Amino acid sequence: MKIAAVDLGTNAFRVLIQEKHRKSYSNILKYREIVGLGKYLYHDNELRLPKKYYSALNKIFLLLKKYNVEKVKIVGTSVFRDAANKKQIKSEFFSKWKYKLNIVSSKIEAELTAKGAISKFTKKNKYLVVDIGGGSTELVLVRGDTIYSYISLDIGVVKMLKKFNNHNKYSINDLTEISEYVANFLNFNKIDKKFLNNDFTIIMNAGTPTTLAAIDLKMEQYDEKKISGHKMGLAKTHKILNLLSKMTWRERLNIVGLEKGREKVIVFGIIILIKIVEFFNKKNYLVSDSGVLEGIFEKYFEI
Repeated sequence: MKIAAVDLGTNAFRVLIQEKHRKSYSNILKYREIVGLGKYLYHDNELRLPKKYYSALNKIFLLLKKYNVEKVKIVGTSVFRDAANKKQIKSEFFSKWKYKLNIVSSKIEAELTAKGAISKFTKKNKYLVVDIGGGSTELVLVRGDTIYSYISLDIGVVKMLKKFNNHNKYSINDLTEISEYVANFLNFNKIDKKFLNNDFTIIMNAGTPTTLAAIDLKMEQYDEKKISGHKMGLAKTHKILNLLSKMTWRERLNIVGLEKGREKVIVFGIIILIKIVEFFNKKNYLVSDSGVLEGIFEKYFEI
């Protein structure tokens, strides 16, 4: 039986198709496309769907048809939660593609992120899973199947891009201003005391850390097996930030390991990542290529 998970995020749309065996799953296809949907959420919280939204979904549903997928779970995250017209979007979604769009709460998104991110790690250890998205950032304190605490922060790479309206070269003053904004945001949000004892390993999930790992590994052909588990230090992360911040967004496209579609938001993502690692007094973190997609399989599909 072919089963699929679809994650419609604020910045990227992803699909994972797997074949179900008696006691396991095997990957058939993993596909993602940068849509940047968060840019189309306006001040009145009206989400005005661009052509790319429809073309990306058409591709996804063609893939589901091509591989004869029998079961599908589709989740929408932050940008859909924030949309004032979410009911109309859900109605049109079902009318057009005959599938249900499940707009999940921040709590469910955090659970899916954590389940997916640690799926390739030793589950007996305690982790802080961090998912830097386009519209929100989830922090989840987890060991095995137990989530000790979570928080969803109203900060993400697309929201930062819209706020600072800069995607080209950044001066030292620019970087300082953005860094101070993120640091103040973290300091003024109520972080649960359970997070502050520092007895965990940080796992960074989603496009920002996987891009950093791919750049660090000089990865011309993306290989998720080499990405998951890759260890990054703050010194190396700062070095990449300094390199990318001095470039125009077009120049960043020449950097080996940087995925097309992330060139305008990557600097914001790196700054958010750095400030979170510093907030918890850590010097390094692990990278996971797995997240909401794999979490959907863990939560909704039984082996």
